[in-house]
Amino acid sequence: MNRYRNNRACVVALALAISACGGEDLMSEAGLCSTRPATFGASGETTAFPEIQTVISGINLSLESVNFVALPANGERDDLVRVFAQVRNAGSSRVCLVQLDMSLGGFTESAGLAGPQYQSQVSGIGFACLDPGDQGVISSRFFMTEAELLEATTLRITRTNDEIAGLDEVRYDVVTVTDQRIVEAEGGYQLVQTVTADRQVVNYYQDVYAVDARGLLFAELDVPDFGPDSGGALLQPSQPQELVSEIVPCEIVDFVLAGEHYFEN
Repeated sequence: MNRYRNNRACVVALALAISACGGEDLMSEAGLCSTRPATFGASGETTAFPEIQTVISGINLSLESVNFVALPANGERDDLVRVFAQVRNAGSSRVCLVQLDMSLGGFTESAGLAGPQYQSQVSGIGFACLDPGDQGVISSRFFMTEAELLEATTLRITRTNDEIAGLDEVRYDVVTVTDQRIVEAEGGYQLVQTVTADRQVVNYYQDVYAVDARGLLFAELDVPDFGPDSGGALLQPSQPQELVSEIVPCEIVDFVLAGEHYFEN
């Protein structure tokens, strides 16, 4: 079963930005470790930017929270804004194979939906689906400055493909995750957990997001911590394996595990 991840490059960019940032940059208005107070937006979502209204169209998702993280330029890239929107399927049917765009402050980028992973029994392709009531995360990145972010008034999340019906999909049930805990490490915080597979899987990794004390997603953790040139974990049948995320310099008080990916042998 092929498992494709469309945001590996974003994770690398975030890791590079974290390593390049100083304390002053991290404490900026909308930086990684921002302490901008959280409140409620027009849809009742948790947000530190109530002046930016989030509009979701073409898909029946309710907005749980939204956060905007400005990362200053470094030698590898220009200024970057990461957007994390936590959503819930508010409809009565499963949502699968979703293609999305995000528009913010005059910029438009494609966005990915992270959620529980299913496999088509017809094609063998894996993809994220949200059953009614399930939560997922929509994320994207914009090459814009913090000043441009603070001038924005609307975030638009738009489904760009038609609804796909008739899929014969089944949910992943190969890997069990246990003993998840947040630990303080040298230089910050990380997520530690144990995973056990009931058959061999290769290139196992997760869509997992760090949550700060305000209840906002502020970083996509990489589990396992991979470095820029390596992949996911190799899991052997019935052999528990401890996996850790990379370290982020801001306090993590919770996390959201949205989805898991792997090849199965």
